[in-house]
Amino acid sequence: MAARQWLFFDFDDVLAHRSLDRSMLVGERLGISPEQARAFYSQGYKDIPEFAKEAWKIRTTKDEVAFYTTIFTHLSGLSGQHHSHQSLVDLAVEFIAVPFELYPGVTDGLLRLQEYFELGILSDAHATRRGAELTYLGLLPYFRAVLISGEVGVDKSMPKFYQDAVAAARTEARHLRLIDDKEEPLRLSRENGFSKGFLIGTAISDEWETDSSVKTLAARLSLERSQELVE
Repeated sequence: MAARQWLFFDFDDVLAHRSLDRSMLVGERLGISPEQARAFYSQGYKDIPEFAKEAWKIRTTKDEVAFYTTIFTHLSGLSGQHHSHQSLVDLAVEFIAVPFELYPGVTDGLLRLQEYFELGILSDAHATRRGAELTYLGLLPYFRAVLISGEVGVDKSMPKFYQDAVAAARTEARHLRLIDDKEEPLRLSRENGFSKGFLIGTAISDEWETDSSVKTLAARLSLERSQELVE
């Protein structure tokens, strides 16, 4: 019997999204542009060793509040405005409390895909993700493997994260495909032996197969797979 294929999903902006624009919230409070805020808290802080080191230590909501208070203290210095420590703590609490919402059709799409594929999560996120967003959104039962960067100490920029996914799937890398909203993780997954993945969202690409949502991707893949099985 042929090995069953795996689909590994990114979480942010693939399965779910924030219901409010957190970048607008941070930008308005700190007097900087939303783009500047998002660029730093989502990725830029990794270029500062002490910040990157602290991010791996996050295990609880209290840890997360402390981390983002430090991030916002740094960002507040860019505007030249004065912000009290308590106001930055309050912003951090409000920031992490902004909930995620599933994109329309995600659960139906996952149910459909479960018929033909093994499903996994490959998420750059703090270790709180499993007990917070994945739990309250009811997503954990759909996935046989869940890899979160904050739990394992590596992220999508590192080959080991993809190797860990292969180990969790207990199969060969060629049986895994990544579904992401960014091209760089897709390229890295290929470099680590995955089969060609899918780019989700509004981007147009000559390199990757694209779909607007998990719902449309699920409809296409399940139809293709059912036809293959009939043949």
